[in-house]
Amino acid sequence: MENSFTEIMAKQSDAKLIEIINSPDGEYQLTALEAAKNELNSRNLSTDQVFLPNSMSNKKTNRKIRMQTNL
Repeated sequence: MENSFTEIMAKQSDAKLIEIINSPDGEYQLTALEAAKNELNSRNLSTDQVFLPNSMSNKKTNRKIRMQTNL
């Protein structure tokens, strides 16, 4: 069964997907988070593209995103 958020996440920017997967627990439904992670992974972004120094300077935050996106 396809995730109902797949098409929605496909239309989001890379920055928005990163924001979604790094959101506080409970802010998004688990299926929405899964779709965001899958979409970000499918874009084959480099680590440099995902971890922008000015917007994500906190190492703990970066580590959390990396774990969630399997980068």
